[in-house]
Amino acid sequence: MSQKQGEKVEQMLVKMTVQAVAFLVLATVVGSEHFRVATVYSEPLYFNMTRSNGVAMPSGLMVDLMAKLSEELNFTYEIYESPDNKYGKPVFDADGNVSWIGVMGQVVDGHADIAATGLTITPLRSEVVTFTVPFFRADLGVIYREREDTFTWWIFLSPFTWQVWALIGSALLMTSLILYVVELRDTDGTALNSIGGCISFSLACLFAQGPEAYPQSVTTRIVAASWWFLSLMLLVLYSADLTSTLTIRKGELEIDKLEDLMTVPGLTFAIRKDTSIEETFKHTEYVPFQLMWQRMISFPDESLITDVYAAVQRVRDDPNFVFIGETPKLEYEIGKPPCNLKMISSANGPKTGGDFGLAFRKGNYEWVDKVNRAILKLQQTGYLAELHRKWFSIRAQCDNKEVLSAHRVGNIDLHKTAGVFIFFGIGILLATIQFTGRVICEKYFWIPSKKMFEKPEPPPPNP
Repeated sequence: MSQKQGEKVEQMLVKMTVQAVAFLVLATVVGSEHFRVATVYSEPLYFNMTRSNGVAMPSGLMVDLMAKLSEELNFTYEIYESPDNKYGKPVFDADGNVSWIGVMGQVVDGHADIAATGLTITPLRSEVVTFTVPFFRADLGVIYREREDTFTWWIFLSPFTWQVWALIGSALLMTSLILYVVELRDTDGTALNSIGGCISFSLACLFAQGPEAYPQSVTTRIVAASWWFLSLMLLVLYSADLTSTLTIRKGELEIDKLEDLMTVPGLTFAIRKDTSIEETFKHTEYVPFQLMWQRMISFPDESLITDVYAAVQRVRDDPNFVFIGETPKLEYEIGKPPCNLKMISSANGPKTGGDFGLAFRKGNYEWVDKVNRAILKLQQTGYLAELHRKWFSIRAQCDNKEVLSAHRVGNIDLHKTAGVFIFFGIGILLATIQFTGRVICEKYFWIPSKKMFEKPEPPPPNP
């Protein structure tokens, strides 16, 4: 076979291979199932993300999940947003007929084959659609804004109440007076023979400093030992409380679970309308949730909202407003700047969360069974965990702030210590004024100084 003939044979084989592949692809497409998929615009499950070329393309966790299922099960699909952009709930007319809104309505009315979004599996919804096994777990959570520090310049006085400070001052003066009276009677020529020396001794013990002189008599030593013990205990208590005050944020909401929201005065909490969360609060038999629902329907304009993004922005602006939602959405929102939101997720109480599932038309058990097996496979292989990491963890622009603890350690800045420096400055100013006044009096008013009363040293003896 000549080289020319060999090239022709090779070209023919390539052509046949291309035709075979094209035939297989065509046969696969023609023979595959095609679905219309309804969704809700909700970052990061489904949204339009601008690519590097400037073109906005549908993106999100649901887009990746549907593409993966399509690859695994060999079907085609088209995805579109529900016209009302709602998840869905039943609506009754005057005659008692029921219809569904949102993506649920799209599936029930036959406009869509699948609802693929953060749709919580509930008994009521399961009556009209067939859900797959859950592909995502969603607890019920609440987000709130971190509150401003409430430190004052005189925060260094906060460890003790004014009554305790008054007792400390009284105890100091009483100790100094007892030391002065007893030492003046029993000893002579010590620093404790003056009231000033006794006060200086008491202050030195209180601040854990070494005094200039120590008591000599048994009585004053007992008094001094009692004062030392009191000073030690006060110093320990003061240091511990001040450290806690300066480094731990105490302005946060003191809530650990949803029910605690009822205990915070002046707090407004809201949920999104036409969702499974609304149905949970509306039909619950759990008394705390019933009380929360009664408060919400008393102020429907503030507590039953339709725009989640506006609600999140209000949480950022108003420290007395919190938003209750499903944790995947809340987790995504607190990861956005300015990073001033915190989340509490709690499993306490009945039905505080749910599972996300794909909703098929009622009775489509064949494809539901296929998708169930595919979802279980994706869970086992870690694909769903990787999806969560891709769309939640990696995209977060803030640190991990959704810790349940409501306290945060911070730095001790100038605002927290300004009162200490002011107190120190006042002491220096008083000392300067006293010294300046003494010098002026000695110079212009002939008030004798201490040196005038000192005996001159005797002259050295003559050799």
